[in-house]
Amino acid sequence: MKGIVLVLFLLGWSSVGGGDVVPTGLIPVPDEPVFGVELAASRSTYAPGELLQVKFSLTHDAYVYLYNVTTEGEVKLLAPNRFLQETRFPAGTHTLPTEGWRMRLTEPEGMEYLQLVATAEPLDFYEAERFAEEPFLEFSDPKAFADQLTELVGERWGTAWTGFRIYQPRAMLHVESRPRGAAVWAGGRRLGTTPFMGTVHAGATTVEIRLTGYETVTRRVELGDGDEAHIVVELSPTRPRVPRPPTADVELPLGVGFTFGFDPAHPAPEAFSVGFELWSEVVGLGFAISGPPPTVDGGAPGLEETVPVGPKLEAYAAGWLSLENDLGLYLTVGMSFQEMVDLPGWEPQGAYPAVVIEPDPADFYWEATPAFGVGLGVELGGWRVYFGWNTSRGAVLGLTLTP
Repeated sequence: MKGIVLVLFLLGWSSVGGGDVVPTGLIPVPDEPVFGVELAASRSTYAPGELLQVKFSLTHDAYVYLYNVTTEGEVKLLAPNRFLQETRFPAGTHTLPTEGWRMRLTEPEGMEYLQLVATAEPLDFYEAERFAEEPFLEFSDPKAFADQLTELVGERWGTAWTGFRIYQPRAMLHVESRPRGAAVWAGGRRLGTTPFMGTVHAGATTVEIRLTGYETVTRRVELGDGDEAHIVVELSPTRPRVPRPPTADVELPLGVGFTFGFDPAHPAPEAFSVGFELWSEVVGLGFAISGPPPTVDGGAPGLEETVPVGPKLEAYAAGWLSLENDLGLYLTVGMSFQEMVDLPGWEPQGAYPAVVIEPDPADFYWEATPAFGVGLGVELGGWRVYFGWNTSRGAVLGLTLTP
């Protein structure tokens, strides 16, 4: 008689009013039940979109298989699944889903049933590779599913089942407007036009009444299952919008500037530098970077010196002192930073060998030097152009859009 219980449970369905599917007859247990099993859903009724939670109890350690028989008569394997592939549970009370996954109920409405089968040995009736394609396996042929499971349950097993209803609470909504013909929106969808009478989902709902040429009216209503709400609104013509006068001038909160430097005392690309400045009226902050120095030949005999490596950086504060006839004095003060390295020397022995000098990482360090600059410029229609000299960058040409 083993397995007859599962066949009866999965095959003995009859349709009742509203398309519900229910089991016909009793759900027997194995001839000599070994496993005591209990199963219960957290609620008897759920709305579409709500989360399902179930509790089950075992009298012995067992492999657990939880099936859902949908309102359409199909079978869905809820456990094991992609997120819970090992379903051996110890004796005691447990809850599904476990951490890391959820079971959300969907339409259609109607009765659904859960059956839990507990076995002493794992049942090999599906390929775990299928979980890569779908998180919960579905079986559209309940009879074939039951026949396959009947051959696998063995002598030591137990079962329990429970049911719940999927039902969407509804309320009746009446909306009238003057003038008529306004569109009625609720829950992000258009329900119809006024005068309107129809059903909406229960709960907190925002209703909008829209009509071209009139102000949109919004009403927030709280509706329980079976409630009936009436909304009557007087629509007001849309107020003409007065265009804003155009603004002639746009004032910038900060001015921006760019500088270009050239130091003839150094070879390219070290001689060239670029900088960026932010200005507030007559005070600014700037940052500049110079090109890296040429590569040093570290293979010459007896070379032992300190040389710069990498680009030079400079951070500084700048100021503008207005003079007569739109002239101005440009001043900077800051610090320049240059990475340095101590190159070791070597003594040739005999023939002149090919030697590559590798400085120790500990020989690299940053050298900070004060940097000052002064220049003369002119203000022209919101722009400043200036030329000066900087102790770190040499000759500097600057261009600034003032705030």
